[in-house]
Amino acid sequence: DAPRPSPPPPPIPALIITDVGRDIDDTLALLTAFGLQRRGTLRIVGVVGTGGNGRLRSRIVRGWLRRAGIKDEDVPVAACQAQGRKECYIPPGTPSDDTVALYNGSAASLILELVDDHKGKLVVFALGPLSSLMAAMRLKGGEAKLRAGLHALCIQGQAKIKTISDEKTTLIPDFAAFNLREDKEAAELVFRLQNSIRMHFLGKYAAYKVGLTKEDFSNWDQIIKTNKSGVQASEMLNAARHNLDIFRKGNPDLFYRLYSIPPQKRTDECWFSCVDICSHPYDPLLLVSYVEDQKQNANFSVEHICGHTLIGNTAEGHGVKDASSVQRYLSALIAEGVKTLKK
Repeated sequence: DAPRPSPPPPPIPALIITDVGRDIDDTLALLTAFGLQRRGTLRIVGVVGTGGNGRLRSRIVRGWLRRAGIKDEDVPVAACQAQGRKECYIPPGTPSDDTVALYNGSAASLILELVDDHKGKLVVFALGPLSSLMAAMRLKGGEAKLRAGLHALCIQGQAKIKTISDEKTTLIPDFAAFNLREDKEAAELVFRLQNSIRMHFLGKYAAYKVGLTKEDFSNWDQIIKTNKSGVQASEMLNAARHNLDIFRKGNPDLFYRLYSIPPQKRTDECWFSCVDICSHPYDPLLLVSYVEDQKQNANFSVEHICGHTLIGNTAEGHGVKDASSVQRYLSALIAEGVKTLKK
């Protein structure tokens, strides 16, 4: 008899740390996670809202989870109280402060609780500053618990390679990465875990190679309309516009360097009509690259340094083998996540 095929591996238990509301990438990452969960390769077991305005960002997360049919009791959401950016786009339907049902404890406590619950299998996806992980390390026994019980830490950002001796190198934070720069103390402390925990990095140079366009966003809006969810017809495209506008107003010099918009079109009414690429998807690519790496998928070229994996760490080593293929794959995966939205 022919041998039976091996059963698929169990889904990866994932804790997502996100500064959703500051950038459309975090919203797309949640939808990517919904798509991966739908495929059975990942299971969201907790979320932390961070990066400043943590409670509001946590409310936004809870709203997306509920729309995806995920029960409050199945996925705890905690607010990190660390200082950070205040700007935040609040999508329609976000739960009020009274109805959000957040975790009854600190973000650091939730992290350690999930490490205990999943006994060496938990993977943390850090899509925002690392403040809550630093807080977890500083709780009594927290650092030892993370070292012993965390399976992997995935960070959206780049690392620098520091030579200690002829035979030894280590990774240090590259503060050109927003998530690491926003809380440098936290980044430096969390990087100390590297001799105990496997780390996986997705840098900006990979994201620069992949663009999600207005057409992608319009296609997802069509799915939402098909779901008859009762929300505005251009929800995803409007969310992209609002999030990009936070960037445009907060850092106009950088925005207009990245987006070639003629000076006469740089008005509140006209700028978005000149934009085609609405997202270079840093955060979704972090999830996809880690999950795909587990299956030894051929979409990415991976550097292995000090026992860790790095993609997109330099302009020359962007790591994306076929940008069009990755874009199509990611757009389809986000579409699967969008299909879970019920209301």
